[in-house]
Amino acid sequence: MTTKHFLIAVLFMTGLVSCEDKEKKPFLRINPFETVQVGNDSGNALIEVTTNVDDWTFSLADATWLTGEITSEGIGLTVEANPDNTSRRATVTISSAKHPMVNKMLSVIQSHTFLTVLPEVFPELSGYGDATDIGITTNAEDWTASADSAWLIAAVTQTGITLSVGKNPGKTPRTAHLTIRSEKYAIERVWPITQGVTFIPRLNISPDTDQAIAKAGGSMTITVDTNIDDWNYSVENSPEWLTVSELSGILTLNIPANPLKERSVTLNFTSATYPEVNSQLQITQAGVTVILEEDFSFLTGAPGAPLSDDIFSSSNEKRFDAWETTYGTTNGWTSTPALDAGATPYPWVYSRNEYVKFSKTSYNGDIISPQLSAISGTQDVVVSFKACGYTSAGSTSSAGTLDPIQYTNGTSGGHASVPNELNIEIIGHGTANPTMFDIDNYPDDNRRLHGAGWLWQMDPGATRTFIITGATSDTQIRFIAGKKVGISTDDGTTNGTYYTYRHGLDDVLVYLKEN
Repeated sequence: MTTKHFLIAVLFMTGLVSCEDKEKKPFLRINPFETVQVGNDSGNALIEVTTNVDDWTFSLADATWLTGEITSEGIGLTVEANPDNTSRRATVTISSAKHPMVNKMLSVIQSHTFLTVLPEVFPELSGYGDATDIGITTNAEDWTASADSAWLIAAVTQTGITLSVGKNPGKTPRTAHLTIRSEKYAIERVWPITQGVTFIPRLNISPDTDQAIAKAGGSMTITVDTNIDDWNYSVENSPEWLTVSELSGILTLNIPANPLKERSVTLNFTSATYPEVNSQLQITQAGVTVILEEDFSFLTGAPGAPLSDDIFSSSNEKRFDAWETTYGTTNGWTSTPALDAGATPYPWVYSRNEYVKFSKTSYNGDIISPQLSAISGTQDVVVSFKACGYTSAGSTSSAGTLDPIQYTNGTSGGHASVPNELNIEIIGHGTANPTMFDIDNYPDDNRRLHGAGWLWQMDPGATRTFIITGATSDTQIRFIAGKKVGISTDDGTTNGTYYTYRHGLDDVLVYLKEN
């Protein structure tokens, strides 16, 4: 063999050795290379593995929803359905203990589950029957729709759901619930579906405008036009002067003659089921022509010092000469000062809660009205007022004993059995008739004969009236506890026998006398 031929043979053999060594170099190839994308549904995926490494294996991280096994083609993956509305990721690591340089890592990403409903808020369905389409976009292929009431029909279509209802036979809206559910993806969504009504509630009255009733009184009817079963009527404050009866939707009102000032009452027509449907009617009855009205409501006490309803309680009381300072007014009323045992005369009238209390233990008081300035020319007027006598509310032995108190030469002789006088005197023009009243009605005492909360003004016997003939705009009315102010003896001293009278006075009303 020549030298040239030897070199060629050596080179050829060297080339064979190099190619064989190259094929024995460890390698591991995967497909896909970085990421495996899987859908939200359950199923299988494959990672192809090509290698000459015989000890390769794999592991999974963050993959409770993912399993895998080695197959002839590579790694076979099994995924569970994703019920969440977010995607999730796991990591696959492929490794060889002998040849760590071939190790690979890739991600498995599973998409989320979605279900979109349009509209998001369902409009009320017509009470006459209705159908409406609801769009559904989802990758949950096993979704179903159902309703919990037979009157609501939910039909699945290619684009979503068609909801259908018949006519609502009831008087009120009705509500059912639509449920969209996927068992595989653990989806359950519920929407309320409301159907309106064809029934329109009606509660009308005739007459439907405020009514005026003559002073002489009379009767009237109110017709109720309604399709509501539970309609009702009520009379505000339930005045004793009005009687109402109802038969088949017709109310009959009986209104007596009005002896005093104008008065009103309101009737309300309502339904508990349909509170938005209601009617109201005010009835006003004419009354007398009022010249003066005084309820002494300005006597309510100073801030933090309330007056008492109880005539026996002197708590926070103020004598008349302190009214202007304490209450800001006397409303035009005046009172006559008189001497007691001291050297300075005072008016012996005191405040109670919105009424007047006359006199103290040994000295009588008075109160004088403002001038009757509303009178034009000379008029006859009627005066109405409420008054009560006074009882001793002290010990059990004296509770309920009546005024007046008798004094002889300045010494008390106890309660005397004489008329409990409240006298009337006219200042200016006019003549009163009668001029003396025996105040024989009394407030509750500590025995609570009338029950807690009873006020003496509630007693029908508390109201008295008298006539003033020939009154003019300068006329004033003087209410006197007893025969005279101060000590009731003729000479104004404590010589002889005299009496102390104590009363309550309230609700003075002066009005023109009708012919």
